[in-house]
Amino acid sequence: MSVGLRVRVLRPFTFSALKRFSITDRIRRRATWIGLAALLLFWVWIGWPYFHAIVVRDAAVTTWLNLATAPIAGDLTFATPDPGSTIGPDGRLAEIVNPRADRTTLERARGELAAAEARLAQRREARSTREALVARYAAAFKQQLDVELAHATSTLRYVNERLAAERTDASRFSALRKAGSASTADAEAATARVAFLEGERVTTEGSLARTSLRRESADRGLYLLDDGSTSSWDAHLDLLRAQQELVAAEAECATARRVAEAARETFERQHTARLVAPAGAQLWHRYTAPGATVNAGDPVVAWIDPTVLLVDVPLSDVEAALLHPGARAHVVIEGSRGVRSGVVLFTRGSTSTLGARELAAVAKGRRAGIGQAIVQLEAGPEDRTHSPIGRAAYVDFPDVGIFSIIRARLRW
Repeated sequence: MSVGLRVRVLRPFTFSALKRFSITDRIRRRATWIGLAALLLFWVWIGWPYFHAIVVRDAAVTTWLNLATAPIAGDLTFATPDPGSTIGPDGRLAEIVNPRADRTTLERARGELAAAEARLAQRREARSTREALVARYAAAFKQQLDVELAHATSTLRYVNERLAAERTDASRFSALRKAGSASTADAEAATARVAFLEGERVTTEGSLARTSLRRESADRGLYLLDDGSTSSWDAHLDLLRAQQELVAAEAECATARRVAEAARETFERQHTARLVAPAGAQLWHRYTAPGATVNAGDPVVAWIDPTVLLVDVPLSDVEAALLHPGARAHVVIEGSRGVRSGVVLFTRGSTSTLGARELAAVAKGRRAGIGQAIVQLEAGPEDRTHSPIGRAAYVDFPDVGIFSIIRARLRW
């Protein structure tokens, strides 16, 4: 009876203990699975952008987009017709002609230039006339001096001849007076005539010297009068005034020519404008149809340089913070098996990413809350003929892996 009683007493205790142990174990196992699931979800949440980029290839090969706007209003004509066309050596993209450009300022400037040129021609003719008149005056002045020189020379020769004769007579009268054959008065008269002719000779020699000096000065352009003062011809003064007026007219004409040239350049800028790009660039977008009328500031075309290859890489802000300019990048372009090497130009956070205004193609993984890295690739010869711009790509940064991202997120 005691054994049976013990069995009846222990059986309820054993079943209840086992039941409590089973419930605790199930709770522990459930908590473990819940923890593992939470940890797995956390890892998936942290690493999903990384794995998504591998599977989807959400990056895009791109380049800088250059927008050409209309500098003036007018009618549009395209020199490079179709998007995707290569721009020629002259670099012309399009031309805008404004048939309503105002020509008033240009015509007024041209009229003022024509009047200034006419006044300049008159001043030149006046100076030429004055120069001819002064030349005639100078020739007459020199001729007069030549006549005076010839007269003074002849007079001096005549005086010298008379002086020689008078000296001979004076010597003869002096000898006769000493011999008593002539009077003293005759001898003194002969001596007086010699003295007078000596004075005439000195006077004539002085006049001849002054006239010779005046003639030499006239050859040098200095016209002296008999008293040594300078001549004051009216024609000479008129020539000086004509030269001054000519200088003023030349300055006025030069100013009018510069004004007319500036007016022409201004009119040409208002009438015709050309949109240009570097030779070999590619027309990417055309925002206006050919022949359309555009206003100043309207976008006309966008062009790209196919030799500059970039990759727009969407990534988390954490990964963007771990990258730095010059970091290595491995790029796989959609449709290509090879891995290309690139370098990071710069990174941007999710609040300041570049978009379609700056880039020719935007990554398809671009969305709110996603940062950005711009990677530069070296363009090869094949890229120039078959540009990969706009194709999807996958980018791996060997210096930043998934574990680096997780540690940065957890601040380990």
